[in-house]
Amino acid sequence: MAERTVAVITDSVCGLAGNVAAEFGVYLIPVRVTTPDGTFSDGAGFGPDDAIAAILAGQKVETAEPQVVAMANAFAECANAGAQSIVCVHVSSQLSGTVSAARAAAATSPIPVTVVDTGTTGMAQGYAALAAGAVSLAGGTSAEVEQAAKMAAESSQVYFTVDTLDFLRRSGRISGAIATLGSMFKLRPIMGIRDGKVESVDRKRGTDAARSTVRELAERRAGEMVRPAGAVGLVGSEAVPAEFKLTISGPTLESDPPTSLAIHAGPGMYYAAVAQMPQAYFDVLRGSSLASS
Repeated sequence: MAERTVAVITDSVCGLAGNVAAEFGVYLIPVRVTTPDGTFSDGAGFGPDDAIAAILAGQKVETAEPQVVAMANAFAECANAGAQSIVCVHVSSQLSGTVSAARAAAATSPIPVTVVDTGTTGMAQGYAALAAGAVSLAGGTSAEVEQAAKMAAESSQVYFTVDTLDFLRRSGRISGAIATLGSMFKLRPIMGIRDGKVESVDRKRGTDAARSTVRELAERRAGEMVRPAGAVGLVGSEAVPAEFKLTISGPTLESDPPTSLAIHAGPGMYYAAVAQMPQAYFDVLRGSSLASS
């Protein structure tokens, strides 16, 4: 394998598990989760279940971008480890201030930093980071790694639905009246990402119908791709039921939804993401411990 010179960094909003990120050489930097009890690092002893428990206990729970100093420290670590440049692959700037924090930290980095605004979130963003990581591991230049991230992000889509409208109401995403009417008629919204923002795509009566629609939309999008990869996730302790796993021509992962989505969507939130991936991704996947996933 060619010598690697480009480090790849992403934030925890991507929903990548630590072992998956590590297989592709992707450095995960946690976003912050704030509660009345303090500020925590996403995933470091505080995850989706903790956030939901705090919300149900009546606490205000929010996420915030990593501090600029944390980003700067990550850049310095990469430089000290021998990287000659860095490509950062982050959550949509329409949804978070992480891109701005990364750009501010880049001004003090000892090596060049390129910041990619993926315009998406969840595993759609995660796949952009994995694409970048795979090209980096193959010895790609900074420009090639950046292009891999952008192409995966631009091809990607993530859809999700919720089991309860209460969390969307609490977060201000829908009004109390709409939440009440939706609950009365058991209507479940189906949402996706367009132009970097969350938008309503459809609505279905009942959780199972909504989840089936999310899966079908993702599978339809994957069917338009030459080298698709997909992921599904469900907030809560249960595994994704077999009927809601993706059936596509490429590999799929089961990924825990990121804390940020769990805070706004609540327990039972189900999502599916797909992206067109570079050949380098499949090359790395074949030689990894994830090959049988």
